[in-house]
Amino acid sequence: MNIERKYLLSWQDRVLGPHSVEEIKSLLSDRKIHSLFKVKSDGSEVLVREFLASLNDDRKRASAAQAEAVVAPPAAVIGATADHEGHQAASEATVAGKSENPPPPPTGGEAKFGYAATSLKPPTYLWQSIVCTLLCCLPFGVVGIVFAAKVNSLAAAGNMPAALEASNKAKFWCWMSFGIWLAFVGLYMLLLFAGVNVLSY
Repeated sequence: MNIERKYLLSWQDRVLGPHSVEEIKSLLSDRKIHSLFKVKSDGSEVLVREFLASLNDDRKRASAAQAEAVVAPPAAVIGATADHEGHQAASEATVAGKSENPPPPPTGGEAKFGYAATSLKPPTYLWQSIVCTLLCCLPFGVVGIVFAAKVNSLAAAGNMPAALEASNKAKFWCWMSFGIWLAFVGLYMLLLFAGVNVLSY
């Protein structure tokens, strides 16, 4: 019995699957996953597009080796097998066309294999940026808000690498704003402990 091998998909702290190769192709075509996802295979992680490309190369090499190993049939049976091979090639082309052009994703926001596509969006850090702007260092907090506002629009456009970069920058400037505020409070407490009347200045 031939059991189809399945693989796990990972991105940041999310792990999906296991999925077969055809299911991975369908998820990528439907934009349920993006190019930053990695496939766990044989103890290593490979980007999903590199993984699919390596599978195609392996299949081409196997087909070429098999073709070289096949002995040419006698001339008497060539005519009898030509029609059968033509039907088989047409059938394989039909199956390949279906796998490359999967049906459109279902409506309702649910992905084909049971998880929501919106869960793949990186965090925006918008409310954290607003809090840091109001309570910590205003300039750095404003920069965080600018990057946080870009995350959803970039993700909706399908540009996941840019959305992830904007999310990371919003997070960075939130921490910068909080760090400046924390350093200021620490210095103020240190001066008070040393007996310096800061308000007199």
